[in-house]
Amino acid sequence: MDIYADRATLAAALNHAAAVADRKAGNPDLSAVYLSITDRALVVSACDTEAGVRVTMGIEGHAGEVVATSAADLTRAVRALDGDTVRLCRDGRGRLEVSAGRSSYRLPVLAEASEHRITARADCKVSAAGVAHLGAALGAVAHAIGTADRYGLNGIHVEREGDALRFVATDGHRLAVATCAADVIGDVPPKLLLPRRMAEVAAKHTAGQVCVDLGGDGTAEIAAGGVSWTFRLLDGEFPDYRAILPESYRTRAVVARDALVGAVKRVSIVTGRAGDAVPAQVAISAAGEVQISARTADHGEASDIISADVEGPALIVGLRPSYVLDALAMFDAAEVQIETNEPLGPVRISAVGGGERYAIIMPMRLS
Repeated sequence: MDIYADRATLAAALNHAAAVADRKAGNPDLSAVYLSITDRALVVSACDTEAGVRVTMGIEGHAGEVVATSAADLTRAVRALDGDTVRLCRDGRGRLEVSAGRSSYRLPVLAEASEHRITARADCKVSAAGVAHLGAALGAVAHAIGTADRYGLNGIHVEREGDALRFVATDGHRLAVATCAADVIGDVPPKLLLPRRMAEVAAKHTAGQVCVDLGGDGTAEIAAGGVSWTFRLLDGEFPDYRAILPESYRTRAVVARDALVGAVKRVSIVTGRAGDAVPAQVAISAAGEVQISARTADHGEASDIISADVEGPALIVGLRPSYVLDALAMFDAAEVQIETNEPLGPVRISAVGGGERYAIIMPMRLS
């Protein structure tokens, strides 16, 4: 191996690899980054037991082998070098020499390196671009994913609706739904649960085209901007979330989104370390206002009133402040609506005039 690569481009590729490589893995293959060259292109890849990444970049030079070394060590070395161009070659002892200008590193390599990959079978191809695209939709619902030990709730459910995909996540206390217009080729495999890690990757690529292959073999692949990630899908039966959704709501309050965010943040200060253990009381008044309040023995009480357009009877519900803020972060709209039927019934939060996304929060009992 003897190649020259743009340092900034190589550093960006290694950042992706280092984020996937498992530094604590007992298997060195899973903590390594793999460098291979095909047709004047360098492929930088890494993989752990749950995800893999491959980045292809142009280079100058030649090679006929795959070289593997510590992802963390190589990433730090390339970041630390000066200059615009980095040389990668083998030294006389077979180590990977990384140099730029008068600075150089010599890193040990894995013997008989063979790239460890998670391969995806494309049973369903999805592409989406623009404002309402796949990456943003996945990112919008990720906050509601349940913990890793919640079987069936620890991922994002996917279902097709015409020319769109719907993504749903719940932890048993709240629900987030986002719909994304997309070009879908093939059938969406049933019982798909996308891992949180996949949602986080997709959410970072919201500016351009995002393509996804959903495989019935338990894998999914994301491709965006010359980088591809492969993920193992989760096992589990997602619950019938529609069973908790009311057909209609009796009480509806329309408020300015920013005003509601500010009120919840101010009131949640008094909950202190108790956090979500102390609910915020949300009182919807027929007089055309919503009062947010909270009270604790250690930090006193707080109250904030915002104007609202109210339909239906007055109602008081108790909601976790962080759940409300997470729900409001799903929307860019100037106004949102709060809908509910009873003090302990589901509370629906959505943007006014926008049915693509909504959140459901189960209230807490007020003392």
